[in-house]
Amino acid sequence: MRTLCLQFQPKLAPGIDVNAILRLMLRISLSQEIQGFSILRRRKQSWVNFLFNSREVGRTWRIVRSRALAHHKWGPRLRRSSMVTCEGSRGWDNYLLLHNFDTQQDLDKLAGM
Repeated sequence: MRTLCLQFQPKLAPGIDVNAILRLMLRISLSQEIQGFSILRRRKQSWVNFLFNSREVGRTWRIVRSRALAHHKWGPRLRRSSMVTCEGSRGWDNYLLLHNFDTQQDLDKLAGM
């Protein structure tokens, strides 16, 4: 089981409906491919981590990318205000950066994608 984390930083998306994003991530978490889901929120630091656990993290990444980052209403603002990381072969010691609001960042690719 590996974890994919979408970290959402609402301050980078002024006017975004945080509760709508919470509901969107909850709907995504109900996908049959996802075995576990949790939310870690730090109001003072102004970020929310959405943690998706699954056996096939590549499928989870495709789901998150298509249903959240490409969402017809929230996708553009989510892309500008979030980063997505995934545990690597040694857990978080060699995590992969799959998406970053800073488009100058080099991104990793999951094997087979």
